[in-house]
Amino acid sequence: MQVKQTSNQAIGPNRCDSHKSKRWDPPPGGWVMVNVDAAIFHKTNRMGLGIVIRDHKGDFLAACRQGIDRIINPELAEAIAFRRAILFASQLSYNRAIVATDCLSLIKKLQSEAMDRSHTGIIIQDTKKAVYVSSVVFSFIHVSRSCNEVAHVLARSTDQISESVWFHVAPKFLWSSLLNRFGFMLHQSFFGLLCVTIG
Repeated sequence: MQVKQTSNQAIGPNRCDSHKSKRWDPPPGGWVMVNVDAAIFHKTNRMGLGIVIRDHKGDFLAACRQGIDRIINPELAEAIAFRRAILFASQLSYNRAIVATDCLSLIKKLQSEAMDRSHTGIIIQDTKKAVYVSSVVFSFIHVSRSCNEVAHVLARSTDQISESVWFHVAPKFLWSSLLNRFGFMLHQSFFGLLCVTIG
């Protein structure tokens, strides 16, 4: 089974098949898994995004959440979140990254060569350019919501938050999702935590 991709860069096997797996599975050795999701808050007229990065052992590496005002179109929100995931992973010291989303229409548009002049299409073109210039080898896959639960929890936590970033140790509100739902232990020390919160 092959990872779905939009670029001509190297790919690896899909470890979280959208039709079979009911839980998150780690990427192959040498890869990191970047799960990304978006959420819409109609009452506050804004979107939120969540990104979580784990390695082939299931260990937490990094996470990001961000709230953005005046975005309530679901597919546009997913595209913005996906672009943020590419930029976030590109800033870190990874060689190969699988970016996973539960938005199938977004994956199809990322794979398409057709010109799309919509707002979503513009974001997708920006995403492709970001992949092209990045030193990271990216592969894109579609996964089920259950495989994407931690990113979803992050996205849903942004209603009153501008941006937060964590490295090496997950925030406490994610511990139950990381430990219980997926059955992985977090081996990191609780020292060296870097958390930046804005807003």
